[in-house]
Amino acid sequence: MIEISPKRLSEALALKETKAIYGEEAMYRNNYDEFRGLVMHDIVKETYDKIYNKYLEIILSVVQEKEKWQS
Repeated sequence: MIEISPKRLSEALALKETKAIYGEEAMYRNNYDEFRGLVMHDIVKETYDKIYNKYLEIILSVVQEKEKWQS
């Protein structure tokens, strides 16, 4: 069985869905003060956060359901 953190999985899924909505070129603004030089636009970050929370909630509920059935 592959073990992955629910947070990491949520991050990956949210990033993929956000890129599908906005397109990779429109997601980031240049900010050379940051380490990567790329920072999400505020509206993109807001959308990403909502999608992330949605996926995290779903994944955690599935994990809880699985644990419930295994006990």
